[in-house]
Amino acid sequence: CGLCVSFWCEKREFGLLFWRDVRKTGLVFGASLLLLLSLATLSAVSVVAHLALALLSVTISLRVYKAVVQAVQKSEEGHPFRTGNFGAHHQAEAASPVERCAA
Repeated sequence: CGLCVSFWCEKREFGLLFWRDVRKTGLVFGASLLLLLSLATLSAVSVVAHLALALLSVTISLRVYKAVVQAVQKSEEGHPFRTGNFGAHHQAEAASPVERCAA
């Protein structure tokens, strides 16, 4: 069944099963084990709520870090989650309908 083994080895997902990249495999299986243990002891709603809280904590920490770096370096780096020129867009929305028609 050498053909079967070569078929299984060609798929990228099975590289995880064969531990081709130890860091990636450890991370995936560790996260899966943590999720399964969490679901075994807590309700699914609680696990989802804790994951959302962790994500929110990371994003707020990143926002505060970027604000501190911007204040210390006195740079115009701006908001880490905002793309484009928000100031011009915001000013265009704030214009009155008469000003919009004249433009």
